[in-house]
Amino acid sequence: MTPPKLVFLSVFALILVEYSVLSDEGINLSSEGKGVTYVEIEHIKYDWTIENFSFLPQKNNEDIRSPVFCGHNNETQWRIQLYPQGDKSVGYVALYLRLHSYRYSKVNVTAYWEMSILKGGTVHHIRTHQRTFDELIGWGYSEDMERSKLIRIAKPDDTFTIRVEIKLPKQVITKPYKVMDPLEEELTRDLESHRLNQHFHQLFKEPKFSDLVVIASNESFNAHKVILGIRSSVFAAHFEAEKLVGNETNQLIIEDFEPILVNAMLEFLYTDQVTDLETQAYGLLEAADKFELPRLKTMCELVLYRALNENNAADLLILTDLYHANKLKEHIVKFIGHHISAVMNSGGYARLEAEYPRLALELFRAITDKSSDM
Repeated sequence: MTPPKLVFLSVFALILVEYSVLSDEGINLSSEGKGVTYVEIEHIKYDWTIENFSFLPQKNNEDIRSPVFCGHNNETQWRIQLYPQGDKSVGYVALYLRLHSYRYSKVNVTAYWEMSILKGGTVHHIRTHQRTFDELIGWGYSEDMERSKLIRIAKPDDTFTIRVEIKLPKQVITKPYKVMDPLEEELTRDLESHRLNQHFHQLFKEPKFSDLVVIASNESFNAHKVILGIRSSVFAAHFEAEKLVGNETNQLIIEDFEPILVNAMLEFLYTDQVTDLETQAYGLLEAADKFELPRLKTMCELVLYRALNENNAADLLILTDLYHANKLKEHIVKFIGHHISAVMNSGGYARLEAEYPRLALELFRAITDKSSDM
């Protein structure tokens, strides 16, 4: 008879052998992963229309320059240089992209760009460029195009548009991908549907459950008092006042604003965004100020900040003063101080002096005070 202790040791040894086999062959320990590295790219697009091209007075080696246009956060500012009679070679037109200013003291900007000539929406000429700017200069082709060919393109009204599309490589970003099994991936996709903002967008588009009609000029929009009241303290006070005097109505008349702006404002109230905000920021800034919509106001200010140039600076100064966009107004005053000669030649500056003398005096004092501090 085998002693109990020996039996125990034999069984234990057998378990160890079987576990060793499973560990080597039956249990597969592995891991998978993915990663991605990419370059963040800033995109800038600018159109400059030239009218009465053949009458431009510039001679050979004399240029005209576009208004200043900006990159993200005004880090870079650019201009297009056009030599109507050529830079070096007579009979040609020269086109350059000029780095006008750079936020930092040491200039180092790598740019890839396309410069094209458009007429009636059709591209007639295009060139691609790549350059690292280490100083504030223009770069392009001195013999970009024969002048006679450009005159033919400009017919019949002697007008064409120069378009530049710039790509600026920014930071290199490396990050991991999370590897998901098929079910997790499917459930994650499903999670993106039926979000709250999607339902609110649907609520904005459909009259379902609406208890209010917003009237602007000859157009009306279905809405909900609770949405408008939560988003705007002005609307909330209006509805409360109606309730207190026992004169609740299902109509809200908005005067002084075009229906397209009222619709855009309602879109914001429901969805926190505005379709094509870039073209409506001017008017919506006034609406945001009047109806106390601080987020919409900031969104408009950001669009206007990015669009600021020498041609529109005076107009934007008037706008920000009227509608209490004080941070942007302060920035515009500084911008005008640095570009006073070009701004004074704009139509907006003439309007500023003629119609807003108090603001013009305020601008003058701010610029002169800054000059005296230097």
